[in-house]
Amino acid sequence: MIVLLMRLARHLLLALCAAALLQASLSSEETLLANAITASELRAHVSFLASDPLEGRDTPSKGLDVAAEYIASEFRRAGLESAGDEGYFQTAPFATVTENTAEFRFSIEADGKTISVPLKTVRADAESRFEGKDLPVVKVSMADEDSALDPEKLAGKAVVAERPDFGSIVEDKRQDAYEKMLRIRAKLVKSKAVLLIEATANLGPPGPRLTDLSGRTKAPPPSITIRDTAFREFAKGLSVGETSAKVSAHVEASDIQKVKLKNVVGLLRGSDPALKDSYVIVSGHYDHLGKQGDSIYSGANDDASGTAAMLSLAEAVAQLKERPKRSILFVAYFGEEKGLLGSRYYGAHPLVPLARTIANLNLEQLGRTDDSEGKNVKRVFVTGFDYSNLHEWLVAAGHETGVTFYKHATNSDSFFGRSDNQSLADAGVPAHTLGTAFLFADYHQTGDHWDKLDYDNMALVTRTIGVALVRLANSPKPVVWSMDNPKAANYVKAAKGLHASN
Repeated sequence: MIVLLMRLARHLLLALCAAALLQASLSSEETLLANAITASELRAHVSFLASDPLEGRDTPSKGLDVAAEYIASEFRRAGLESAGDEGYFQTAPFATVTENTAEFRFSIEADGKTISVPLKTVRADAESRFEGKDLPVVKVSMADEDSALDPEKLAGKAVVAERPDFGSIVEDKRQDAYEKMLRIRAKLVKSKAVLLIEATANLGPPGPRLTDLSGRTKAPPPSITIRDTAFREFAKGLSVGETSAKVSAHVEASDIQKVKLKNVVGLLRGSDPALKDSYVIVSGHYDHLGKQGDSIYSGANDDASGTAAMLSLAEAVAQLKERPKRSILFVAYFGEEKGLLGSRYYGAHPLVPLARTIANLNLEQLGRTDDSEGKNVKRVFVTGFDYSNLHEWLVAAGHETGVTFYKHATNSDSFFGRSDNQSLADAGVPAHTLGTAFLFADYHQTGDHWDKLDYDNMALVTRTIGVALVRLANSPKPVVWSMDNPKAANYVKAAKGLHASN
């Protein structure tokens, strides 16, 4: 009992100190916002979203749908406008594709040498049964976007490509290589090739994959991914462009189940006639890893915490006597753990103009303070800290609340592409992720439970982000990518293209 009373006294003291500090240094409106964000409210949100009945919020799953309804109800309670095509939902047509390798056959031949591959080294899927014999082969480089991508040259042929070995790429170049691979693959899927074959060092676990059905005019060509060492060496030996190789393959039709996935969106309309049609996006992903057998991956910190902070911010900002000048769009994304699916869908189908979206604050892992490198209290990392000037608003707010927003020497840059901010950054919108622990003991493990989060610190951090958010939404000053940082060069280019077309 004595220990319990001491803990309660500590929490009360921390809360009173934080409240006194905030009230002493903030405007009356900012104090009102800060006082509306409480540790108990954050705990309530996280404990529900990370509860066992939601079974880890896999994409797709019933648990994910329940979480979406919960988030929508909180947006409704806060008084946000619905901004989706179905009320508070932006619906996305996807399909789960489960491969059928029962009758799979594959061989490739060049210069009298024939390679077959063991079934255990293969992932293969096709929307309809595929049979091809002695197909001509074109080699495409995943490092060169202009290599042999002429649609006419690929017509009726099989394409062989090597996935980059990301482990051997310098860390600050890794994300660029990955993005380039995605762009090349997207072009190949839309090409006139009849079969796509990729050599890879890492195959990944078996199981259904998700595919975006929006905007498709035809089914993609069948695809085969192969980890076999002999085939990888064979592929490496092929010259880029047309080759003398011939490939034969049989792929049975995969099982395809259509599914409707949902981003959850709520809009707080701005108050200024000149600025209300410009936007700040606050986001977080509400999915996690689901369950395996009887084990539930609750995903409390990753990322029920970011979703909870977003919900508390939405309610707090909506309670202000005078709304911010710019509009604020709150978005909870599906499928981050499956490859940023929800945010990439939003980037391709924005609900407000991207050219008028001045910034994106993406919230991830805000609850745990037991970072793998040590205790991290009253400190918030910013990915890509100096890629843009967004940090200026965050740092200024932190000076007044005692919270430090910082750049980690290695992780801030290397983690930039590991969350949903990447999808909007690729479109040219200054977008960064904020969090308190890059990695922690239960990261992507079953032990990421709601009762391990530091809600007092989370409340202080969320209040500070709220202050920065309102100041940003009231500021006529633009958020811009850094022209002097070479790591931001691609985003500077994307932003120029985005604004040139408007």
